[in-house]
Amino acid sequence: MALFVQSLLYSMTKEEIISGIHTLVSNNVIGPKQLMSRYKGFRAELLFKSLRHSNYENIKMLDGGITISKDSTESSLINSIYFTITANKANLREYEEIYGYLSGIQFESLYLLFPIEDWKKREVMTFEEETISLMVPDFEILKFNSTCKVFENTNNEVKTITDFFKNQEKRNRNI
Repeated sequence: MALFVQSLLYSMTKEEIISGIHTLVSNNVIGPKQLMSRYKGFRAELLFKSLRHSNYENIKMLDGGITISKDSTESSLINSIYFTITANKANLREYEEIYGYLSGIQFESLYLLFPIEDWKKREVMTFEEETISLMVPDFEILKFNSTCKVFENTNNEVKTITDFFKNQEKRNRNI
């Protein structure tokens, strides 16, 4: 995630990035306690990065991924997708190895996304009373083939991933 945010810096100011993250997070939590927990998580990520740079500079680090499930039952890992957003294509082989292990969990799909420098203001959340737009990049999206243990090209449309949720009920605003 750190490299992803770093790629943002080339096209947006720090203030725009922070404002966008705040807008996205504050409209996607149940209440103020959950909002503060999200921000504490971001702070912990930044502290970890500085700790690693100062004490473990020789250890190779890769960007972590995100698991998103359709439900919260015992089968939530099976009924989910996993993806990583990274700006570093040089680590593709390492990600193939990691995703090879992850494919044993039986995720519905596994993706690797690379942001493309072309950022555009797009609608990201729609509610009855308002629509929220933020700067969003296009992505090169690779899908992991669990049988061959390699990444394959997709049509690079985010719809490739969001279609996973097309039969889900629309939820109400959390704030």
